[in-house]
Amino acid sequence: MGKQTPAERLFTLTCCLVSAQSYGVSKRQLLESVSGYAENKSQDAQDRMFERDKDLLRSMGIRLEVVDGEGSDDPEATRYRLSKQAFAWPTGFHLNPTHLQLLELAAKAWSHRSMSQEARAALTRMRAFGVADGAQSLQVVSPKLFAKDPNFGPLTDAIDQGLQVRFEYQKPGERPFSKQLSPVRLRFRAGQWILLAADAGSLKNYLLRRIVSRVVLLDAAAEPLTQDEIASAEKSLDDFILSQVAKLEVREQSEAWYHFGASETTIQVSYMDRELFIEELIEYGSDVRVIEPSELADSIQAQLRQVLQNHA
Repeated sequence: MGKQTPAERLFTLTCCLVSAQSYGVSKRQLLESVSGYAENKSQDAQDRMFERDKDLLRSMGIRLEVVDGEGSDDPEATRYRLSKQAFAWPTGFHLNPTHLQLLELAAKAWSHRSMSQEARAALTRMRAFGVADGAQSLQVVSPKLFAKDPNFGPLTDAIDQGLQVRFEYQKPGERPFSKQLSPVRLRFRAGQWILLAADAGSLKNYLLRRIVSRVVLLDAAAEPLTQDEIASAEKSLDDFILSQVAKLEVREQSEAWYHFGASETTIQVSYMDRELFIEELIEYGSDVRVIEPSELADSIQAQLRQVLQNHA
């Protein structure tokens, strides 16, 4: 079996929890069943990865229950299962025609036969433990959308394992330069994947699209950071993005209209990187017109004129 990506590992974990819904399953059984955990030799690394995955499930609205073990010293007495309301619709939520179209597309993209080999092996292991119902149908969502950047996986591995990384980074108009960092977190903000990393005690943000080499995991341990430091860096990034706002006019029902989730022809969009945002807008051609800021509109016009000159 190949190495599981973080999304595949999370999917396999969810399948195991769904299959053991009636009985619950111990942490040891999950760590032994999901191959993504076994890839870490250190017990501490496996524990950190498991706790991180539980937090990710909760952040997606999938709630876990702890049964038959609270307060017990026996780790096998603590078992996990999904809340009965784990996949329930939020109170007051109603499906509109767009929701139904998306659900139909998702259903067409998923069938039980498409389950990965790792997920099937994990369920076989769960049945061997006697905690999975072999006849139960898994009606779950298959994670079909992955980050396209090839460095997403290595960076996630480094974060899970608490290791430093090295890569080549290139800013606009500059030559590539080498960086050795302690990756902390990956976030999707304003249409871009962004790496929060520690460099000699200083927390900085790096765009994955600016990494121009393969990420190499190093043997050196990552720099320790406090949650307050990370929270402060996250707030600074959010404040920066909120300060970068463009007012756009988009053609109704165009590709740009759906890309930006527009409900009217004049919209405001926050962006992270000016040059990358310009590239994105140019791709939509006449479907998008920049109203503000004027500097952004001028830069797009200058690049379009340059293209015309180069191909005249």
